[in-house]
Amino acid sequence: MTERLPKLLLDGTLQERAGIALDIDSTHVMLCGNPDMVEDTKEALKTLGLVMNRRGEGILR
Repeated sequence: MTERLPKLLLDGTLQERAGIALDIDSTHVMLCGNPDMVEDTKEALKTLGLVMNRRGEGILR
């Protein structure tokens, strides 16, 4: 895979290759790395229905 993480999430490639689905009721995602990548990936995850936790850290639902 050579695309950016947000694109891979949004088009389903990452989920397909990993063999998992991002279930908004049970998926927890932790991000670290380049701040621009983290922000872009957070936005992609929000588009998929995941939300920030109540402390504003991490993404979960």
